[in-house]
Amino acid sequence: PRETSSSPPMEALSFLQSATASQRWISKLQRAPRTLSRQARGNLQCLALSPDGAMLVAVDEDGHALLVNNKRAVVLNHFHFKAKVSSVMFSPDGLRIAVAAGRQVQIWQAPGLGREYAPFVLHRTLAGHFDEVLSIDWAADSQTLVSGSRDLTARLWS
Repeated sequence: PRETSSSPPMEALSFLQSATASQRWISKLQRAPRTLSRQARGNLQCLALSPDGAMLVAVDEDGHALLVNNKRAVVLNHFHFKAKVSSVMFSPDGLRIAVAAGRQVQIWQAPGLGREYAPFVLHRTLAGHFDEVLSIDWAADSQTLVSGSRDLTARLWS
């Protein structure tokens, strides 16, 4: 049966990796799978989808990132975080991206959908963990962030 709600249905993003490590699949569950060009340098470590679903950040095992226009499946830019990235997440308001890179949490201004010369602009670096940061999460107000580390600590940042 068709949904009768006036709001669009929530679409989940799933990530499927083909048999060859260089090919990446992005699929919205209600549509046919789409293939991104083979621009990832290695196996993807983490993904983040912007709150509006328009932008995707895909980061490989070595910290190389792809900024993707998700609606058009076009890679807009490449970036290297210069550290192993274990987690990446857009803020709920979509204005910032938190990146768990090594023992730090980096807060970046979220780039736009157009092609920019330097779309990733570092806003703030949060340091204080004694081991690798494994997870991050934003509060609903986009002003507070929590990070969890391999050193068995959790830190609340605002």
